[in-house]
Amino acid sequence: MRDRLFIRIDQGFPEQVSWLRVSDDAEQRWSMSRGTLSDASREATACQVIVLVPGVDVLLTQVVVPSRQRQHIVNAVPYALEDQLASDIDDIHFALGPRNEAGEVAVVVVAQAHMHDWLGHLRDAGLEPDIMVPDILALPAVDRGWSVLHDGDSVLLRRGQFAGAAIDTSVAAQWFELALAEQGESHPGQIKLFDCQHDSEQRLVLNTGDVSVELVAQDEAPLPFLARHFSAGQIINLIQGDYSPREQVGRLLRPWRLAAALVVLVLVLGIGRTIADFMTLSATSDSLRSQINQVYLDTFPDARKVVDARLQMQRKLDELSVGGAALGQGFLSLLTLMAEPLKKIDSIELRHVAYQDGRLSLALRINNLQLLEQLKQGLLANKGLNVEIQSASSRDDAVEARLQLWRQGS
Repeated sequence: MRDRLFIRIDQGFPEQVSWLRVSDDAEQRWSMSRGTLSDASREATACQVIVLVPGVDVLLTQVVVPSRQRQHIVNAVPYALEDQLASDIDDIHFALGPRNEAGEVAVVVVAQAHMHDWLGHLRDAGLEPDIMVPDILALPAVDRGWSVLHDGDSVLLRRGQFAGAAIDTSVAAQWFELALAEQGESHPGQIKLFDCQHDSEQRLVLNTGDVSVELVAQDEAPLPFLARHFSAGQIINLIQGDYSPREQVGRLLRPWRLAAALVVLVLVLGIGRTIADFMTLSATSDSLRSQINQVYLDTFPDARKVVDARLQMQRKLDELSVGGAALGQGFLSLLTLMAEPLKKIDSIELRHVAYQDGRLSLALRINNLQLLEQLKQGLLANKGLNVEIQSASSRDDAVEARLQLWRQGS
């Protein structure tokens, strides 16, 4: 665990404060000082900072809340105490303690102006409190009794776990007399009085009637006494609600929430559009691949399986270009040979081309038989090329003919 730095806010605040650093080693070394907040800040390195605020500036009370849900309690407490307070509840900070079985919630009431003043000066000096608690709740809790600390001009009283008050010394005797009278038969079993005044003439004298008072003279100053009896499980930390670190961060981030939400929305829309574009392109790619496969199957009806249409098409064309023999005797070679004679004849319509076993078959429409014969002679002009007119018939003032071309020796 970390060392603890206790800082007590007293009448000298903010110019002067007392602080006490308690080491966490086995020897429990104590080092008390007094000076400015900046001096105290230099002692705060690697420490848990615990600030004791004046009990005179707070009200310790309790209120019954039926609900057990924390948020419901937070919302209900200010309105349940509104009639007991002189100030507007909007100007007050309510720090909540635990709720007992009877539904009573312990509450510390303090003006927000005090909280802003204390925290403002502390933070200006570089001090960020982990715990801020009324000095009353640092007194030892006495079982079925009260504990009292006499510290010069003030008297601190703790009644039970989360109740107490700060009383001016000049009226302390009368205050205790009235308070005990109001308690009636439910008065405390004993009062334990811790007196830090070394002069016996200045020690506190209480008129408590039948209630016994145990006087314990203190050889140490009030701050070491309070630090020694401080118990984190028996306090109400004022650093909560609007003053909690989480709420402070939330308050800083709140103006940016809309901008952050818009950024997230833009990112989501961008990602969504990217996914939609990918899916569209993927579907288009699948469609094109299917069309390519179908073109391959239509071109080569004997093919049964398409693995890579582009590669398979290239292999088929390579086979056609060589015709199963030397380069220049295949399909492409025959097409090249017939191209020139075809260009020399006007009004010729090529209707069908087929290639099989080294022979190129043509179905065409031409104006007359003379032009057909001219085409044949033009083809035969290519040495080594055989041409056969397989059929020729006149129809609708034109001639429909079928020719077959092949290389000699094929």
